This record gives sequence, C-alpha cells and structure tokens, in this order.
Amino acid sequence: MNQGVKEKYGRVVIVDPQLKDCKGHNYRYAKGIMEELGLPAIVLSHQGFEGEGDDPIDVRPCLTFDQYNNSAFKDGYRPSFFEKITRFKDRVFARLQQDNGIWEKKSPVGTLVNVFVAIANFLWFFPALCHQLYLLTFGRGTSAHSDLAALELKAGFETVGLRQGDLLIMQTMLWPTFESLLELKIQANKNYGCDALFIVHEDWNIYNTMYARFSPAKLEKRVLESLPFQRAKIVSTNKPLSDYCQVWCDYYPQVINEVNFPLAEKLPQRAVGSDGKTKILVPGVYRGDKNFESLEKLIGNIAAGERDVEICMHESVIARVRLPSYGKCSYRSYSSVSGARAWLEFLNCFQLILIPYGEEYRHRISGIVHEARLLNIPVVCHKGIADANLLADERCTFGDAGEGIEEAIRVAASLAITGAVFKSERAPSIASVLLDNTGWIKGCDKPVAVQVKPAWTRCGTSVVLDTQMDCLVEQGYFVVEIYVKTEPWQRRQEQVDACYKVMRAGREFSGGMAVRVVFKNITLLRMARYFYQLLRKRVPAFFKRENIHSTWCDPDKSLICFLQNNNVELALVNHIFNNDFARQYIPAKKFVCETHDIQINQLLLRRPELRARYDAELDYELQLLATYDAVVNLNRTEHNIIKQAIGDKAHFIAPPILARPLKKRYPKLPVLLAEESRFDELDRLPEKFDLLIIADGHPANIESVTHFLEHVFAKLPMNTTLGLVGTIGRHLYIDHMLASRVFVVGYVEDLANLHEFTTVTVLPDIAGEGIPIKTNEVLARGCAFAATAHSLRAFTTDELERSGVVAATSPKDLENQIRELISEETKWSELKPAMQRLTKSYNLSEYLRSWVDLLAFDARSDGCKKRQFNLEKQLDSEI
Repeated sequence: MNQGVKEKYGRVVIVDPQLKDCKGHNYRYAKGIMEELGLPAIVLSHQGFEGEGDDPIDVRPCLTFDQYNNSAFKDGYRPSFFEKITRFKDRVFARLQQDNGIWEKKSPVGTLVNVFVAIANFLWFFPALCHQLYLLTFGRGTSAHSDLAALELKAGFETVGLRQGDLLIMQTMLWPTFESLLELKIQANKNYGCDALFIVHEDWNIYNTMYARFSPAKLEKRVLESLPFQRAKIVSTNKPLSDYCQVWCDYYPQVINEVNFPLAEKLPQRAVGSDGKTKILVPGVYRGDKNFESLEKLIGNIAAGERDVEICMHESVIARVRLPSYGKCSYRSYSSVSGARAWLEFLNCFQLILIPYGEEYRHRISGIVHEARLLNIPVVCHKGIADANLLADERCTFGDAGEGIEEAIRVAASLAITGAVFKSERAPSIASVLLDNTGWIKGCDKPVAVQVKPAWTRCGTSVVLDTQMDCLVEQGYFVVEIYVKTEPWQRRQEQVDACYKVMRAGREFSGGMAVRVVFKNITLLRMARYFYQLLRKRVPAFFKRENIHSTWCDPDKSLICFLQNNNVELALVNHIFNNDFARQYIPAKKFVCETHDIQINQLLLRRPELRARYDAELDYELQLLATYDAVVNLNRTEHNIIKQAIGDKAHFIAPPILARPLKKRYPKLPVLLAEESRFDELDRLPEKFDLLIIADGHPANIESVTHFLEHVFAKLPMNTTLGLVGTIGRHLYIDHMLASRVFVVGYVEDLANLHEFTTVTVLPDIAGEGIPIKTNEVLARGCAFAATAHSLRAFTTDELERSGVVAATSPKDLENQIRELISEETKWSELKPAMQRLTKSYNLSEYLRSWVDLLAFDARSDGCKKRQFNLEKQLDSEI
C-alpha cells in the first residue's frame, strides 16, 4: 500500500494552524501521517510553534490564523501607523478626563487637565489634515479585503515550493479554510497541480448553523472543483460525522482511521500501580467554561461513590476546576509531556482515561481515544459523542448529567488488563483512501463570472442576488462577488467591520466563492479631472456622474491580475450606477444588467430638480441599457417600457418568493427587542402589536408611511397600536396625538419571529419603483397583511383576483381592510390557501430555469462602445 503512495507522490505537505508545540496530539498526528505514508513531510504550523520533539520532523512556523474562526477577512485588517497613533491618543485623552481618584473633575487640577486635552485635540487637527491631504494626493489604491489565511497560505506554499507530485493534507474546519482557499485561487493566480486531502475531525453541525440554507452537497461545484489544486477530497475521522452529513445533505465523506504515532519498537508495557486506587487520567487542556462545568459535575458524581479514586488532570485544568472535599477522591496534576513515546509511557500508568466532553461533541473525534486504543487502555466517555462508537462495551459510557459514571468506571477498570476494550473493526488507512479514486473531485479551469453588487445586502434584494449566484455556480462558473461601497472617506477599523457584515449578510444563505468589498478611493487628481469634465460639459447625465463616482473604487492588484489572466465570460451588474466600474475593470465577453427599476424614477424622489430633464435622463438610461447583451427586469410595467427601447435583450424574470429560515425564536416581544434592538422602553410594550410596518429611510418609504399615519392610522380606534421597525423612525414626525400608541423600535438586527407578535402587517406603499421586496417577504411568511395597490404592483390583476387579495385603492379602503382583519381573525384563515397558491407560483425552480435560459444567449455586443459614445455626444448638445 505504501509503495503505491510513494509511486504517486514525492512528499507530503501538512497544514495545521493549530500545531503550536511538539507535546500535543497535533504534533503526534502529523508525525503519524508522515510515517504511515512513508513520505518526507513538511509541516506548516502556527507561527508560535516552539520546542523540539523526539525524532523531529520538518516544521515551518508561518501561520497565525485560527481555523476555528470564520473571520479571516476581518482579522486581516492592519491599521495604518497614523491610525494607531490616533487610537492611542484617544485612549490617553479619554483616560485623562475620567475621574480616576487622583483628582476630581471640578478641582483646579481637573480643570487644567481638561484645558490641556482641549488644546491638544485642537492641535491634532493639523497632523490629521496633513494625513488627509496625503490620502487625497496618493490615495489608498486597494480594496478593503485582506484574507489573512489566504495570504499566509500563499507565502507558505511559495516557501516550500508546492507543486505537482506533492500531496497537500489540511486538518481543517471546513468553511473558514475553504473560503480562504478560494481567495488563494485569486492571490496565487495559478493551479499548484498537487492533490489536496482535507481531513475533518470536527463537528459538521457548525456549518449547518453558520450557513443555514447552504448545503455541503454543493461542495463539489462551488468549492472542490474551484480550488487551485489538481484534485481534492474530503474525509472524516469518525463515522457519526459522515452519517450525519449523509442524512442532512446527502453528502458522505469517506471515513479514515485516525492515525497515531506508529512505533517501530515494542509498545510500552502497562505500569499501573497496585495500591488499590483506580487511577484515572483526564487528558487535555480545555477551552470554554462548558467543558469545565461538565468536568466539575462528573468529579462530583465520582466523589459521591464508594470507589477509591485518584484523578490526574493537567495543571492548567486543576487550577480552574472546583474540586469536592468529600469522598475518597484524591487529585494530582501533570504538565505537558515531551515526545510521543514519553506520552504513551505516561498513558500506561493509568487504569482508564476519562473524556469529560458532553453531547455537544457528538460529531467530533478525540485523538486521545485512538491513542488509548493503540495501548488498549479503557476509556469512559459520554454515550452521545463520536468516540463512544469505538468502545466494545457500551456500559463504559455515562449520560448527560453524569448518570452512570460510577458503573462506567467499574466496568472500565475491570477491562484494564485483559478485556477487549475496543471494537476490532477499523476504518481504512489514509494510504488506502489516497489510492481509492472514490470521492476525488478534479479541479476545473472554469470560466469566471463577476457579480457587481450594491453595498446594501441587508434588504430583501439579497434573496435575488444569492439565487443568481446559485445559478451561476450550477452553470459551471467561478464566481467573484464585488460589493461596490462608495460611502467611506477613509478606511478605518469600524468601516472594515461594516464591510465584514456586508460580506456575511449577502453570503449567509449562499455559501461563497471569492469576494471583494471595494471602497471609494478619492484623490485630488480624480476630483480635478471630474470638475474639468463638468466645466467642459462632458458629463451628459446624472447617471454618468454616479458612474464616474463608482469608478473611483479600485480593486486590488491581485484581483485585477486574476481577471486579466483568466477567461472572464460574464459580468453581471446588479446596479446601473456601477456600469462604468464594470466596463473599466472587468474584461468580460458578455455583460448582463439586472435592474430592479427605472432609476430616474427613483432619483426623482431625492432630486426633484431632475424632472426638468426627465426625458433626456430616461433616454440616456435606456440607451445605456441597450449597450448590454441582456437586461433583466423584475417589474412587469418597467419591463414593458425597457423592452420598447431595447427589444429582445430585455428579459422579465420575476424574483422567487422565498421564506428565509427562522434562525432565532423568542417567547415574548420584549425579549426579542431587548436582544435584537436598542429599543429601551420595553416596560410599556404591548404583548402584541396590532399593526406592524418594517421600512428603512428611503424617501419612498418616508412618503408612504407619513401618508399612512396622517390618513389611515389617525382614523383607527384609539387603542390600536403600531410598531415601526427599521430606520424609518428617524425620518418621521409623529403627531403627539398618535405618539402614545406608535412604538418607534428602530433597527432590529434579526427580525426573528417578530411577525408572531403582530396581528396585521401593513404595506402602505404609495411611492417607489421596481419590485416591492417587502411584499414578497410578507407573502413568504404567510402572515396577515393589508396592502395598497402600489404595494402589490408586482402581480397582475388576474393573479390578485385568483388569490382573493383586494388591493386598497384609497386610504378609506386600507382603513377598512385593517379594521376587518383586526376584528375578524377568521378572515385571514379563509384567504390563506389562495395566498399560498400565489406564493407557490413564484418558486425558486422557475426563477433558476429562467436564468439558465438567459445565460445560454448568444452575445450581441457589437457596436456597444460606439453606441455609448454617440449617446453621450448627443446628450452633450442638449446641456
């Protein structure tokens, strides 16, 4: 078997960022892999690796990222020197102004300190101004994305010269590592040509909670085919973990035997003392209070028994655990043991090993159990964890609260010398799995698709964007997501945190490939060029202005190089304001614009002065859309207008009505708002809102909600309550006569089960363009609602009639709808079946099928640039 591996591979490169010394299981595991395969090995370990092991292997300390942490992007941020000084200055000045017991704030010394701080803050203006001038002159020239893990892996692979013929083995938590490896594809801009084996020891359930809708069944296309390696395979070290994957997502990683340090010499002899005590080892250094609580409970149960027991724990653990003073238990500590053979000799001194993990480790393997199996030392563990399936006698397990622990110790102690402690069957070795072609996924040289997205993704449009990505992945694209975020003036830590939220919010339901959040990069040269164009009247329309501003967002050099050197088949622009950015930086063969609405109608809400140039602006927008190979519309009315201008390039694809999974649930409304919002008037909340409106501060929402308060809500009974959720509350004037029954909640992080605490959700739109995503969200949840005709503009008259929905065409109609739904709760139950039929007609499969048909279109981009030049020349003459 080993001979076949040696013929196939020249060496093995092991990546383990948790390997920090040569005393723990990680080191012994890496050494075991090397000796089992019989290949020379290089180990990329944590940067803090220290010490020398027995018969040491080649360890290269170069990694700092934590594979348990899913925020490599956020952790990769490095503040500038000036920002570090500013932070230090702010902390010092804040400390000086605090009452720290040395002086009182109103004392002469306190006054002098306050004056000093005020003067120093004033003087700080000048270095801050110089720093801003430096940024304006030279710019930042980079995106806000820096994946620390990807950069470190690239450097590490370059150091060892990773190449064809190598075997790369990664001990991993899947998603943090995979996202960084997809970023590595861009950073390295090459395929290393080696095979990559991912050995998963950990709880796969984490990926189910982090990515609620994303299934590892999509690993093949979304991840494994897209990695910069020749082939890739995932294996697990325990059958319960693989069984769970099979049940949950129809994906079954092969199970391998957990290798351990194989000794060429004879194994150490058992050396258990004969003083009558049962010697128990509790191995390891634990993280998290839950582990310590479990251990305290178990020790308490053991101490309550009659058995004379000596418990040995690591010195760091014994310092944290509260040990009972009663019973026949005695305790001693051990420090780290150097070397694999010394560790096995240490284990041989104990009659049994106690694993204190609870059921939360039901899919996680413990290396110590496999080392105990090597020596046939009995193990006592929780009956629900993965390790329990290896034990020959199920009586060696205990329950949730430690019940049965005394019996488990008795049985295990009786097996200590002669008994069959473990089951005889074993999973295949790593070597056999490497030679088995089952499960290997070959890396593909995929065409690239780039999604240029708006920076806001906490709204309903994220459903549309995510399903687009699903479709692109299924069609065989490597997808690069670019969020163009033009607001920040300067990149700072809080803005990086905001961008991290943007990335996660937009990708929460779709998994991810490669992603960028690109900041606005303003420089004096760009500003001067822009004002020159304005003076020479070379900015023909407001849309052109916005596009110029978006092109001040610079992708990083790695991304630009990747796009230039690869086959970029498609650019999917999700906002027309990003047209110039996409055309400048993305060398795509096909350009598709997905437009939610006619933008000039949206702009009139913010810039009414554009009405005087409405026809010219609309003509510019339509002709700009005509330069695309295809335009996707989400609204039938606007689709008809656009189709008249650009013909068959216009495609109507109605967005799916999808119910987002409910991640959190709360028993009461005050509990929900206390956890998810900053609303602090919890004591006056009703048990349930009569009415609920969820909206942001968009001008159309301000106009609509103001109209509703004045013309509908004011006429409802005086005991009717209304909850206003979202940033809309900051933009409204609420009459004092209504204020006592209107609860301005503000922004809510997770809406959770908010609709369960609401009788009727109101959709009060009288303004706005495009597709009303809020309406789809309410339909998907199936909750009772009252809506204006404008809120239901996405549906045809026939659809509304078939579903039994009557749109309110006047404030009086809306008032009557609300009164009826509040007073007659059975009314909604009568409408709900027909409403569900309407919802089902807008399903995900139809949406994806429409995108598949669209992506198969023939490029018709001839003359695009020429038409755009003629268009701008024509509008120049009109200004």
